[in-house]
Amino acid sequence: MKLETRLPLATVFYKHWDNDDQEIGVVVAKAAFHRSADGQFRPTAKPPELRFSDMFSGDAATSSLEAEQDIAPGKPATDLLIRAVARSFAGKAMSDWPVSIRIKDRLHYEFRVRGPAKWQHRFLGLET
Repeated sequence: MKLETRLPLATVFYKHWDNDDQEIGVVVAKAAFHRSADGQFRPTAKPPELRFSDMFSGDAATSSLEAEQDIAPGKPATDLLIRAVARSFAGKAMSDWPVSIRIKDRLHYEFRVRGPAKWQHRFLGLET
């Protein structure tokens, strides 16, 4: 199967089996968007590369997961990954502040963000 589109999408197609052991075709498509000066989101000129393995912020055994692989045959839904820079209101220094993401008639999610943090292990008041 060959996928053709005029959109800047990274795509891959492969065959897999569903829960009833029926062979199915799986399409993975990935795109990136940027917000233009008029506030609209438009696709980037070049699609992002598909990720075929998980990416960690450091050593995979001890660091946090930064990005999951794009190939997940058992995934019944879509991921929406938003990478952004959150700034406090009017540039005012704050320890944390609320942010929200809204896709009209689809999604509305609110949460709080905070600046950089450093986690320290302590044992009886001493850093370890």
